[in-house]
Amino acid sequence: GGPAPDDVNFMGIVTARKDDEGVGIIHINKNGIINAFNVACEDIFGCSSSEAPGKPFKKLLAKASVKDFEAAMGLAMATVGSVVERQLQATTKVGRTFPVSLTLVADPWGSIIAKIESLDDVIGMITIDEVGKIRNANEYVVQMFGHSADDLTDMN
Repeated sequence: GGPAPDDVNFMGIVTARKDDEGVGIIHINKNGIINAFNVACEDIFGCSSSEAPGKPFKKLLAKASVKDFEAAMGLAMATVGSVVERQLQATTKVGRTFPVSLTLVADPWGSIIAKIESLDDVIGMITIDEVGKIRNANEYVVQMFGHSADDLTDMN
């Protein structure tokens, strides 16, 4: 009885602990098509949760990571409940490429629940102008050096 899960609209509410802010949760059908994703995914990929459903998940990945994702999805789909983790390169809708950690788990209905975290914040990034002054630094750099972002700005 009833339609197969891929034939119905998927709607869910995702809640997260404070520790998990910024963790994207994506529901992907057996064909690799996005059914839904949470607000954190909007921040990670730069597209709204209304734009993503119906699109292939691999469109959110850099071309070099597509085959790795497809292999990981095949492994996850082979055993319900198995966990497959990969570090891949994703891309925003404006084409910026960045590292992500992707965890895939197959559900009993033949779909994938994916947890995705941007690893951008783990990489120290500093923008330095032509005279060698710091113009911008991400949070990881701030934590590494123990200065506020304002303190770092204009330092040589």
